[in-house]
Amino acid sequence: CKFFSFNILPEYDIFSEQFVINSIIEIRKSFLKIYNIIMVLHYFNKKENKDKIIARRIYKDIIVNVKFILNKNNLLIKKNFNSSFELIVIFLFIVLISYKTKKENLQINQILFEIFINDLDKSLREEGIGDMSIGKYVKSYVKKAYFRFKKLEIIIKDNNFNEFNKFIKKINIQDIKKDNFILSDYLFSYIKKLLKKAKKEEISKFKFNKNMN
Repeated sequence: CKFFSFNILPEYDIFSEQFVINSIIEIRKSFLKIYNIIMVLHYFNKKENKDKIIARRIYKDIIVNVKFILNKNNLLIKKNFNSSFELIVIFLFIVLISYKTKKENLQINQILFEIFINDLDKSLREEGIGDMSIGKYVKSYVKKAYFRFKKLEIIIKDNNFNEFNKFIKKINIQDIKKDNFILSDYLFSYIKKLLKKAKKEEISKFKFNKNMN
């Protein structure tokens, strides 16, 4: 039996010292790449978890604030699903509009809106909406929310109380048919104070202060 006879280069000879050295270097490079990938994933996971914590805290704060306002008897707000929805949308607007320009806040805003949609889904189910219709209802309420965001942005930008008063009257959250000036005045003043407050605070520190009005 005759073997092929040729010289194997050191870097390809598995028994050579050069091959071992090269292999160790390549293994180290591979481990370094894996380590870097793990650290990047860890950073994004850590940031994502932090963003979720902030978004959940803000949404919980919104709900507490809405309940507080619903229970202010002098405002004569109807205690029903529609009133809760409309007030949540108003306070969501404050956060989303205040922190939409900074890139680092976009993820928090996105998570916050997703929490709102999930809560909307749950609340509508509790109102008796079944599986076959829930998607249509959620989509309809999300469209309402976007429409109100756009309307409120124009009103606040123009500092137009008369238009805000019309807006409050149209969303029909008061328990009386008389003029809704008191409620409009309360909310308009509160919104402006919160927007001013948001300009001075990072989103991670922002809280709805019930004592502002």
